[in-house]
Amino acid sequence: MGLIIKKPDDAIIVNKKDGTHVAYYLFDEYEVHLNSLPPQTELVWHFHQAIEEVILIIEGEIEIHYLDNDKRMRQRVQPNDLLLVKDSIHTLINRSTKECKFVVFRLVLDGKNKLDLIKNDKKVVICCRIVSKETI
Repeated sequence: MGLIIKKPDDAIIVNKKDGTHVAYYLFDEYEVHLNSLPPQTELVWHFHQAIEEVILIIEGEIEIHYLDNDKRMRQRVQPNDLLLVKDSIHTLINRSTKECKFVVFRLVLDGKNKLDLIKNDKKVVICCRIVSKETI
């Protein structure tokens, strides 16, 4: 299939009532969402039954609230923090005065350990050397 580049115009854009802006990039086996959460905004509490949701904070600070053995927990996260929410009941809250941006990766996993494949799949090639007209 080769390289695919998705531009903002390729995304499905949704502006939610609470002011949240989401750009949805949809693929057959996964989704990537670019989210912008306005100040003083809370997402709905939710959980996922069949997917894995991974969240990478890229700008701003946000709180993740989740239930742990029926106890409400919270933690502040910031840029470069990575959240693996698993099947937790959770929400995100932006209590700051600035917008928060984060990327959500939604994956359907099969429970098989693929770490060896992931670590060893890169193959180095030597190609694409640029040659100037003077050397031809």
